[in-house]
Amino acid sequence: MSFSTSTPTIAALFRVVFDQKVGYTLAYRQSQQTDETSVEQLFDGIEFKCLPSGLHQVEEDTVYFTQSTPGSARFAGISVFLQGHADEAHRNATFVAVGALARLDGSNGRLGRIWEFRKDMQRLAADVINLDKSSADELLDEYWTSATRRQDASLQDDRQVVTVTPGDKAKRKPSRSQDSEHHLESDDHPSLSLPGLWYLFGPLIFPLYRAALTRKRILLLGSPPVLNSCNFVYALSVLATLPPDVRPLVEGYPSDQCHVLPTLFSVGVHNIPDLEHLNRHIQTLEKGWIATSTDGILATKTSLFDCCVELPSHHPPLDPDGPAHRTRPIFRASDGRQIKASARDYHRWRLVERGLRHCVKTLEEHYQDDPQAGTGDGDTETETLVTPVDQQKHDAMEEGIELSPEDERELVEPQSWTRAAFDSLRWFTSAAEIERCQQVEHELDISLLPKDLAPEPSDNNEISNYEKSLRQAKFITKYFHNLTRFLQHHVHEIVEKADEGSHDESDPECDVIFAEEDLAQCGLDVSRDADCLFAVEMARKWYGRTAEIEAPDTWEVCGIRIC
Repeated sequence: MSFSTSTPTIAALFRVVFDQKVGYTLAYRQSQQTDETSVEQLFDGIEFKCLPSGLHQVEEDTVYFTQSTPGSARFAGISVFLQGHADEAHRNATFVAVGALARLDGSNGRLGRIWEFRKDMQRLAADVINLDKSSADELLDEYWTSATRRQDASLQDDRQVVTVTPGDKAKRKPSRSQDSEHHLESDDHPSLSLPGLWYLFGPLIFPLYRAALTRKRILLLGSPPVLNSCNFVYALSVLATLPPDVRPLVEGYPSDQCHVLPTLFSVGVHNIPDLEHLNRHIQTLEKGWIATSTDGILATKTSLFDCCVELPSHHPPLDPDGPAHRTRPIFRASDGRQIKASARDYHRWRLVERGLRHCVKTLEEHYQDDPQAGTGDGDTETETLVTPVDQQKHDAMEEGIELSPEDERELVEPQSWTRAAFDSLRWFTSAAEIERCQQVEHELDISLLPKDLAPEPSDNNEISNYEKSLRQAKFITKYFHNLTRFLQHHVHEIVEKADEGSHDESDPECDVIFAEEDLAQCGLDVSRDADCLFAVEMARKWYGRTAEIEAPDTWEVCGIRIC
């Protein structure tokens, strides 16, 4: 059998099976550890981490998780689950989970590029599921030996990347030393789930992004298969990462080491002690985390998280007369309060959605205009690239981008009576000024859209789903990083102004006051409590300051007071 030749460093290999007498059993293990104590610690509880609750509902799945040892070593894990048929003695079903660990050393990203093992683990799981223990162990030993031998050769190749000649530079692929959003060569890269995340959450992605940016503890609660949920954990962390050019702004502040939102990936009931430990640790460092789980009981442990996202089930309801199958997530705070997108979020979402569709359209036009694309004559090429379905998509791009009424009710908060009355009266007294303010907001939102995305060079004759997902993922990532830059620069300026205005030398870290115009410059609404709280959290989490919102308790328009 053959396996991929370019993979990250493997730290361990394992196989988990289900024994009817003892339950989940670690049937095979190999690691780089030398002493037995270290080996036991490395594999402690791994059979539960790689098999989340409810996994028996699906035939196959991939799970990402993290594993730590008492010596503070951290590992990223991947497990490929496969279910097959068996005799009645085995309840007509059998399953296997084959997985690997990669060490996280701070330079290889959130997952240590562990996804590059996925195809190998899929092949191994398919090969060993029907083998006896001796044959399965022999096959896994063969893979382990081959993988560890490849590591030395891979390290040698990485050194050669640094010493290439100018003539070879164009031929050599960029280094994949990190799993950043800029290195998406593998079609298993979690960042390629960003388009799916975007379309599933709709405008709700903005309050979720703000929660991640303020380093909340975020739990995604869903059902198997869990691969998409694990990918969403990764993708959300990428969106809320502090871009390198912004990090100098927070140097010396308590948040200096919080550039990346920690990712726990799949967690379960067995992780409750770990989450409780993190809870005590986070109270001082305030790093937050994001994870996913299929264990509904975790939603009742409200002290362990700040907000919870209930993902729609992958399976239709068993009762056809019951509630309709939910297709959108529900975002709640730990106190049960539902969080929805604002009207401004909806406006932003429509702008970005239009940009995404244009992004795909220009990619399609690039292929159509490329004289080297396609192998037939011009008419045949056009017929191949523009099918009736594609034409319908093109037509939709020219139409207004709106949510359905049902989705809008689920995802976007209704306008409060107070705000509606205030806007109506203010429009009556100064319609021109309102139009000007709305135009300024619109131009501000447009300015954050990426403008430098050129089509990637490709040897393919047609656009692949991978290329579309890659282009959309980069567009979404760049947009949210632009938004992070915008917010951090404005909050940093407000904090600096507060420092400059302080005359109390005994208290140089004075409180920060956000005026109404300050919030407007940050793209926030002073009349919206969630926006005010977000501004306060940005000042506290990133700059260690207590902040207040300077806003009138009432507005007076034409002699009428609106509370």
